[in-house]
Amino acid sequence: MRSTTPNKPGASPKRRTGLPDNPDKRAEMSIKLNMEEIEALAQDVTAEELRDFLAADGLDVPFDPEFKERLREQLWSLVRSRYGSGDGGS
Repeated sequence: MRSTTPNKPGASPKRRTGLPDNPDKRAEMSIKLNMEEIEALAQDVTAEELRDFLAADGLDVPFDPEFKERLREQLWSLVRSRYGSGDGGS
């Protein structure tokens, strides 16, 4: 459910995101929040676990096309619910 703020008559309602209206400030806050989360998670990972994880990038592992499509649909649904329908309107 989207919450809106009161606007002048005829004005489009604004979505409340909890982030500043300035896009640059919004991106800065988003990056900061992500870095804080990353730093918190990094405390639980050993160097050996990180090496094993990174080594997997070099493996030729086949993917499941059905899984890939389900993931694509889920991610697109998440983006649309968070940022709008993607139809060019706001």
